Amino acid sequence: MGQPLLGDLRLGDLVDHLADGLAPASLLTYRAELLLAQAPGNAIYRHLRATSLLQLDEDQAAADGYAEVVADHPDEPLTWMSYGHALKTLGRQDEAVSA
Repeated sequence: MGQPLLGDLRLGDLVDHLADGLAPASLLTYRAELLLAQAPGNAIYRHLRATSLLQLDEDQAAADGYAEVVADHPDEPLTWMSYGHALKTLGRQDEAVSA
């Protein structure tokens, strides 16, 4: 399968994904999913997945992801800021300001 690269992500997996034409943000999403498989409740990994989705213009999925993190961890200012940005991207200005 190749040499270890960034934990469970293997060089062979990376080559396969690059051959499939996945952008770097797609690789970030893939990595976040691998990490979440190991620690599903990890707020940092969930934030990482939402951020990668935002980079892929999956704005609603990103906003939903950030909303889940802030619901569980309301004391995370970076996630609130990111959530607000995702809402603004969706054209939900009033909600973005509230976040």
